[in-house]
Amino acid sequence: MSGLAEDYLRRLDISIKRLTPPELNADAVRRIIPFLVIVVGLIFLVLNLRMYREISAEQVGIKVNYLSGKQEIITQPGIKFHLPIVQEIFILDKTPNKFVMEGEYDLGPNRVQKLTVRAMDGSTFFFDSLEIQYQILTAEAVHVLNESGPGEDFKQFWIRSMARSVLRDEFGRFSVAEVTDPTKYGVAIETAQRRLNDMLQPHGLRLVQLICPKPKFDAAYERAIEQRKVANQEVERLKAQREKLTNARKTQLASVNREKEVAKQELTGDLESARLAAEQAQIKGEKTADAYQIERINAAAAVLREAEIQAKGFNVKYRNEIDGLRKEIGAYATDGRGIVWREYARKIAEMKIDVIPYQQDPAPDRLEIEGVFDRLNRSAGGAK
Repeated sequence: MSGLAEDYLRRLDISIKRLTPPELNADAVRRIIPFLVIVVGLIFLVLNLRMYREISAEQVGIKVNYLSGKQEIITQPGIKFHLPIVQEIFILDKTPNKFVMEGEYDLGPNRVQKLTVRAMDGSTFFFDSLEIQYQILTAEAVHVLNESGPGEDFKQFWIRSMARSVLRDEFGRFSVAEVTDPTKYGVAIETAQRRLNDMLQPHGLRLVQLICPKPKFDAAYERAIEQRKVANQEVERLKAQREKLTNARKTQLASVNREKEVAKQELTGDLESARLAAEQAQIKGEKTADAYQIERINAAAAVLREAEIQAKGFNVKYRNEIDGLRKEIGAYATDGRGIVWREYARKIAEMKIDVIPYQQDPAPDRLEIEGVFDRLNRSAGGAK
């Protein structure tokens, strides 16, 4: 501020030099002195009554008019003037603020004791250093001033009163085993950020970022976690080995299947060749059978024709014999006795008769034949 006053005095001195000619006398100087006193007094009032405020790019100003009650938000950086007593300019920090939870004791409004959480299964875990970044909503600067007060007052209450309970709620929903799972861990952080932001906005604040490290446990549990990590790594190694063996098995199966397919194709080709040969043999056999059938049919037809011819010859022959028998029967009917005697005579003519006399007589008187006519009668009866 002193530099600003010196700048005003320097500019005033330059103006006086410009207005004072070289031939200025003492009376003129005495007339200028009251003016200089008034200017210096005004500068003193401006400096001591703080009629101006300098606002940087990292700040937001609120100009309050106590007579009208009007409150104006100033977002442009620079020197802003106001009327003392009637007006006042309040400045708030709009840069992101850090709320850190670490250590064993509270060291200030934005640096408090580390966060300890009781898990759903009754176990406890903690975070070495957890950082929450938040800032003022520029459009809500008037609301922040009216509710929290000027200066750094908005950093004293809201985030400190909300953060611990929200984080304990969200991380406490999971067991110790689940909170080490990155998926569940990420869900807890996302939900906590959303809840904190919803709770800060009614107070003119917003959550910028929640930087949360991995949870810590007591020494015994840390060793168990480390052992579990090693076991999980071993499981992953075994899974990778199993996958490698599975892929090798698949490769071998594919190779065996290819060999089987080749053998199958070869066997199929052999079977196809055998089938074609069998079909050709079948066709040849069918042709041979057809030729043999035709041959046998022709031979049978020839035999049939010969048999028919013989049958016709036998028919004529036997008809002639029948006609002769009929004629002979007719002759028997008209002259049967004579025919019989002629037949007897014919039979006798054909017979050989051995005659043995009882006594040798050189001159027999009489010859008797016995049994001849009985045999003739039997022969005639058979003929009849």
